[in-house]
Amino acid sequence: MHMMTLGRQSSTGRQVQTLFRETYIGWTLRSLGVTHIFSYSDEECQGIPEKDYIPADSDQDSDSTKAENPFLVRFVPEYDLGNPRHWPLGVKIIVTAIINLVTVACYMGASLWSASTEGFKEALGISTTVANSGTSLYLFGLAIGGMLFSPICELPQVGKTHVYIPALTAYLLCLLPILLSDSIVVILVFRFITGFLASPTVSLGGASVADVWEARNLGPPMIIYDGATAFATFIGPVMGNWAAQLAPGESYRWPMWINFWFSAIALIACFFFLPETSPSTILHWRASRIRMKTGDDRYHTKGEVGVAKRTTGAWMERLFVKPITLNFKEPIVLVLNSYLALVYALLFAALESFRIVYVDIYGFTPGQEGLTFIAPFVGFVLSQAIYFAWYQKYQEPEFEQGTMKPERRLLPAFCAAFTIPIGLFWFGWSAQAKVHPAMPIIGGAFLGPSTLCLFAATLNYLPDAYPEVASTVLAGSNFTRCALAGIFPFFITPLYKAIGPGWASSIWALVGVIFMPAPFVIYRSGAWLRAKSPNATKDFV
Repeated sequence: MHMMTLGRQSSTGRQVQTLFRETYIGWTLRSLGVTHIFSYSDEECQGIPEKDYIPADSDQDSDSTKAENPFLVRFVPEYDLGNPRHWPLGVKIIVTAIINLVTVACYMGASLWSASTEGFKEALGISTTVANSGTSLYLFGLAIGGMLFSPICELPQVGKTHVYIPALTAYLLCLLPILLSDSIVVILVFRFITGFLASPTVSLGGASVADVWEARNLGPPMIIYDGATAFATFIGPVMGNWAAQLAPGESYRWPMWINFWFSAIALIACFFFLPETSPSTILHWRASRIRMKTGDDRYHTKGEVGVAKRTTGAWMERLFVKPITLNFKEPIVLVLNSYLALVYALLFAALESFRIVYVDIYGFTPGQEGLTFIAPFVGFVLSQAIYFAWYQKYQEPEFEQGTMKPERRLLPAFCAAFTIPIGLFWFGWSAQAKVHPAMPIIGGAFLGPSTLCLFAATLNYLPDAYPEVASTVLAGSNFTRCALAGIFPFFITPLYKAIGPGWASSIWALVGVIFMPAPFVIYRSGAWLRAKSPNATKDFV
C-alpha cells in the first residue's frame, strides 16, 4: 500500500517554503486559494511506500502497527521537512527568536506597570494597594489563562500559532482602554484581561521552542527563552521609569505605550514569520489534505484518534484536575514548582522593594531607580554565558555518549541554592542610608544568576522527567509561579515599610534556606521517585 507523503526537500527555495507556508500569512493565502506559492510536496507527488513512515513521537514502528494502521499519516524519517525538528537551522533560530520576542512583550506588560503606579496614584487618587493590584491582576490573568489555553493548544485541529496570533491581537486591542481610560475600574478589569490574553505564549512558549529542537540541543535555546523573561522583568523598569519621568503630558501612561508598540511589532513578526510548530497539528493538516485529494476519510493521525476517544469528562479532568494532582501528588513537581514560584515572586517583589530602597532611602529619581535593575540583568547575562560554555563542554558530550540522565539537568540549581539567600541577606542589610548604594545594588545583582540557574535547571528537567504530561506539568508550573507572584505586590510595600528592608529580605532569605536542600535531594533521589511515578519517564529519551 502507498501513502502520500512529503518528499525530499533540499533546495533553498524549499527551506524558505518550510518557514512561510506554515505561518499565518501562508495559511491565509492558502485559504484564499493561493496554493501554488506555498504548496506542499504531498500536493505535488503521488507518494512513496508506507514503510517509509514513522510516527511523530517515535523512532521506529513495528510491522504489526503498520498492518493495523495502514492509513496512519506520519512523518518520513530523517528528511521530512514537515517535522519541526528537521527544519533548517535558520528556520529554528527564527522561530526561537520570535517566540522570545512575544515573550518579552507579554512579560513587559507586568513589569512596565510598576513604572506607572505612582502616576496613576496621583492622577486617579487611588491608594498604593489599588495601584499595585494592576500587577497582581495581570499575573492572575497569566495564571488562569495558561491553565485554559494549554489543553486547547494540544488539540491537533488548533495548534499553537492559531492561538498565539488571535490572542496577541486581542491583547493589543485590550491595551487601549488601559492607555486611554480615566476609570480605575476599567483599567484594572482590562489589566486582568490582558494578562489572560498574554498567557498562551507565556505558558506555552517553552513548548514551542521544544517542538523544533532535539533534546540534546534544547538546553541553550531554552536558556535564551528564559533570558527573554529576565530581559522583560529587569529591563522593563529601566525603560518604563525613564519614560514616566521624561515623557510629556500624562507621562505615567508612557510605560504602557512602550508595551503597546513592542507588542505590535511582535504581532507583525508572528503573522509573517512564526510557523506552526506543533507536530500533531502539522500532521493533522497533512491528513486533511490527503483526505481531500483522495476522497478517502480513512486517513488519520494518532492525535486525531486520541482526541476522538477523549470524552467530555476526560477533557474536564485534563483541564482542571490533572494539573493540580500532578502539582501536589508528584513530589518532584511539587518541590521544584514551589521553589520556582518563590524566585519568580521575588522578581516582582523587587519591583516594589527596589523603589522603597533606592527612592525612599537613597533619594533616587524614578529613572535612576530603574537603572538599578541593570545589575540583576548583567548578573543574568554573565551566568547565561557561563551556562552555555558549561553545557557545551560537559552536557553535550553526555548526550553523544548516551550517558545523560534527566537529573543531570539540575546541576545549575546547585548554584541557585546558595545565591538566593546570599543575595537577599546582602541586599536587605546593606540598604541603609549610611551605606553606599552600590552595596544593595550588588546584592540585588544576585537575583540574576539565581533566576537563570533555577529556571534553566527546572524548566529543562521537568519536561525530561515527565515527557508524556510535559505541557500539563509546565502549565501547572506557570499557574503556581504567577499566582504566588500576583499575591506579593499586595503586601511587599507594607512589609518593607513596616519592618525595614533588612528584616523583610531576611524572611525570604530564610525561605530560600529552607529550599536549599531541594535540588540536591532531587538530584540524588530523582531516579527513584520517577521509578515510583506512573507519570514520569524511567529512562531518558
